[in-house]
Amino acid sequence: MEIIERDLMLRLILRGQWDYELPKELISRLFLACKRDSVRVSVSLLGVSSLDYSAATLLLELSMAVKRRGGEWAWEGVPPAIAPILGIVKESKRDLPAPPPSLSSLLRLGEKIKESLKGLGRFASFLGETLFAMGRSLKESRLIRLKATLYHIEESGIKAVPIIALTSFLVGIVMAYQGAIQLEKFGASIIVVEMTGMLTLRELGPVIAAIVVAGRSASSYAAQIGVMKITEEIDAMKTMNFNPYAFLVIPRVIALVVVMPLVIFLSNVAGLLGEMLIIKSYLGIGYLQYIERFYEMVEIRHLWVGLIKAPFYGAIIALIGCFRGFQITGSTESVGRYTTISVVNAIFWVIALNAMFSIIFTEYRL
Repeated sequence: MEIIERDLMLRLILRGQWDYELPKELISRLFLACKRDSVRVSVSLLGVSSLDYSAATLLLELSMAVKRRGGEWAWEGVPPAIAPILGIVKESKRDLPAPPPSLSSLLRLGEKIKESLKGLGRFASFLGETLFAMGRSLKESRLIRLKATLYHIEESGIKAVPIIALTSFLVGIVMAYQGAIQLEKFGASIIVVEMTGMLTLRELGPVIAAIVVAGRSASSYAAQIGVMKITEEIDAMKTMNFNPYAFLVIPRVIALVVVMPLVIFLSNVAGLLGEMLIIKSYLGIGYLQYIERFYEMVEIRHLWVGLIKAPFYGAIIALIGCFRGFQITGSTESVGRYTTISVVNAIFWVIALNAMFSIIFTEYRL
């Protein structure tokens, strides 16, 4: 390769074989020569015996870099054998989108906030459509799809009971064991009964049940509705004047609102059984003594505090799962992305709601 420089004009005379085995030193010389701003480059290919796609791509990238710096690039004497390769590479580069401009940290933060506000607006619109459909369904009971609601009660609630019960049982074992070890140091082992009992009824039982349901149902709802969007079933429903919110969202919301109190109650029972088992085996407190102590020290209000949260957990899980499902576009990548987002959002809002309820109930001494 020969490089001829004259002021802001640069002539590159290429010779020999140009392929993927080009020396790094040659490539460095080439880019260094074209690094100046507003340079006019002419490239002669008359002496090139062969050119492969990697070398052609390299030259095209270099020409675009020169033009981005305000320079000019011209080809001279392109042999007929090489012209088709350059043409193909040019076409492929033309189809590529321009790289997005790099943003500062502050601008990126602003973009994130802007996207979050847009997402909040879309959720508000979705919630409005859902509430409107719910109002119509309550006004005209025939619009409520009872069979679909019962199906989702079974799929989202009843079938989740085994894994929820097992999880609560194991967490109850761990909590009772750790609590017993600490309280035994102070000679107050018996207190572990009411401590673990109240914690299970108020917090752990409901939260464990809600998190497991969020993982199962939010992802399921998002994927189901997303696939219906991809296959244009939702568009077909709108064409036939069926409200997709009434047909798809309302049964799922009602199902989880109805079934969550039962699921949380069973989660509480499983957690208490695990605690009772450990307290019996580690502290020697009998089952009957445990039940008597529990009945004496743990008030019924702690059970109601946990159950009051259930409908809210069910509603937020169903709404988030359905909302993310409606956001899915026509690609399998979108299904995976929004399914994952639905689970993350649902679990976050379950924990956030639990924190809000804890503050409210503590403030009012409940």
